[in-house]
This record gives sequence, C-alpha cells and structure tokens, in this order.
Amino acid sequence: MRQLILGGAQFADSYGKFIPITKLPLEKLETLLQHSLEYGIQEIDLALNYLNADKNLASTRVAKSFSYSTKFSYQMGKEGEIIDLLLSQRELIGIESFSTIFVHNWFELSYRDQEAAKSLLEILVNMNLASKVGISVYEVDELENIESGITVIQAPLSFINRQFLSSEKAKSLNSVGVKFQARSIFHQGLLLNPSQEILEKFPEIQNFFEYCALNNLSFLQAALGVFDSQNLFSSLLIGTTHVNQIKQIVDTPILISDILERSSYLNFSADFSDPRRW
Repeated sequence: MRQLILGGAQFADSYGKFIPITKLPLEKLETLLQHSLEYGIQEIDLALNYLNADKNLASTRVAKSFSYSTKFSYQMGKEGEIIDLLLSQRELIGIESFSTIFVHNWFELSYRDQEAAKSLLEILVNMNLASKVGISVYEVDELENIESGITVIQAPLSFINRQFLSSEKAKSLNSVGVKFQARSIFHQGLLLNPSQEILEKFPEIQNFFEYCALNNLSFLQAALGVFDSQNLFSSLLIGTTHVNQIKQIVDTPILISDILERSSYLNFSADFSDPRRW
C-alpha cells in the first residue's frame, strides 16, 4: 500500500496555474477529508503561504483527525515572526505539534542562511513544535550541504522529473535514515488533464501520452508507476479536490515495472520539468 499524504495547497482559497483550483465549499471539503481517512490517508501537508488552507481545514469537523506537516520560507532576522506564525497555525488547526516542519525556500538560501535555517529547525524541535524537520528541494544540487540535522526531504518525482533517483547524494542520505517524500507525481496535474493550451505550450508532453498508448497504460497508471517502481521515496504527496480522484488513486494497483528503464531515453527540457519556469 502506498503511503499517501494529502497536499494542502488544494485546500487554499486559490491554487494552480494551468489547472486553476478555487476554494472548496465546506461540505465538499469535509466529505473529501472524511473519505481520505476511510482510505487510510492520515496526514496533510501545509505551508504558511497556502492562502487560508489552514483556516479552511480548521472549519471542518474532521480536521483534528489528521496529522500535519507545514513549511516556512526562511529569512535571517525573521526567526521570531516565523515561530509566531507556526504557533498560530498550530493553534488554528488545534494540534499539539506538527509531524514535520520544512524549510520551503531552501533553493534560494546561501550556505550561511541554510545553516541558520537548520538552527531554527532545531529550536522548533526543542519547542515541541515538530517531531521531525526537513527541507523542500527542486534539484539534486540542493542536497550538497546536507550532512546532518535534516530527517525528511521533500522533492519532485514524476515521469517528467526523476533526477533524484540517480543522485548518489540522495541515496547516501537515504542510507543513513533520511526519508524522501515525493511531490508533483502528476506534474501539477498536467499529466492527467491535458488541454490544448498545455499541448501547445509543452509539446514534449506528447512523449508521455505516446508512452502510455504504446504500453496500454492509463495516464494515472503510468504516473503512479514511476513511484511504485523506485526505492528512494517512501511516501507520496497527492493533490486532489474530488473524492473520486482519491478513490481512483487508492484503487490503482501498485505496478512495479521497468517503466523507468523503458522510458529513460525520453528527455524533457528544464522549462517543462521545473514548474518555477512556467
């Protein structure tokens, strides 16, 4: 069974660029959360900058049934403000502590700021604000200064982007107990919801669709198959706003295959594989 985590960005007031999502009505949000629990999903991934996601979740009757991780963007000299925001979010949701707190903007920090951010993470653990601490990254180069003090790393994994699977640094960190969480398995939803706009902007996405057709796979099977067929990432973030989407993901059998090897000849540009460039 896949270890699934609900992405909290979809519960904000707005989210998404090519596939925009608007605020879920309370009744639909509560139904989605209740079904998620029934499907065995017990954690939600938040961030301080997900507009009102925490408030929207807190308005439901089942919010306290989940554990939560959250993320903050570090800025030197703003440590007190960050702590206050985390305390406020914890109080709003009504939990004792976060399962994990991540640094959200690791990629843009200097080495000095990264060390300072790790010191803040240590303070947060000592305050019992979190039991684990981590970083959210985009590229393998961002792992180079990590030797200790980090227990969880959130990184992209998809048919389009599997760079961390071949990273010796990632494998080394994983071998000493650092857990990797996969995000963007559906590449911000583009792999499951192709539109004419997406096809025109990113024509190379056709390589994914052609691979699915050639191998008699649905888009969902192929996307999840990338996660199923690797051994670096142990948990998977999924972003969804519909109960049926969760059911389809949970009901899709785990497919361990040679998909990574068979599709290794396909190359995707950085403009497509990195959402920061969209």
